[in-house]
Amino acid sequence: KRRIEAFSRFRSIQRAVEKVAEKISPLSWTKTDKRHVVLFESGLWKAAKGYVSAPVKKIVKAVALRTVVAMVPAAYSTMTCPGCRRQNIKGTEHRTRMCTTKAVCPLHLGTDSCSIDRDVNGRTETGIRGVYIIQKKQHYKDVKPVNFRA
Repeated sequence: KRRIEAFSRFRSIQRAVEKVAEKISPLSWTKTDKRHVVLFESGLWKAAKGYVSAPVKKIVKAVALRTVVAMVPAAYSTMTCPGCRRQNIKGTEHRTRMCTTKAVCPLHLGTDSCSIDRDVNGRTETGIRGVYIIQKKQHYKDVKPVNFRA
C-alpha cells in the first residue's frame, strides 16, 4: 500500500510539472512557429509564506526538454538600472527604484531622475542578461552595478 501511495504522489507531481511546462513552452508547435528561449533566474527560489513550494528543478528540466533554457544570475537585478547599468536608489514609493545618473542614462535624457518599478526593473535586467549570456558576449560572474556601494 505504501508503494502505491508513493507512486500516485509522484505521478501527480509529474502531471503538475508537465502542465506547467506545457504552459511555458507548448510541445505542439509547427515549422512556422518561432522557437522560444526561456530565461530562469538562478537565484534562491523559496515559496512565499503560506504557499507550497514548487519542484523548480523538475520544472526547469521539463522545460529544457522542450526548448532552449538559459539560467541567468539574479543578484542585483532589481537594483541595477537597465539603461546605464548603475546602482539605483530607493524610490519615493514602496516598490520603486530611482535612477539619478545625469547625462549617462538613456532612460531619462531630459530629466534629472527616472522612477522604475522594482519588479519591472528585475524582469528587464534578467532579459538583458539573458541576451548577453545567449550571445556569449559577456559572462555574468560579477553582476554588481558599475557604481556599487554596499
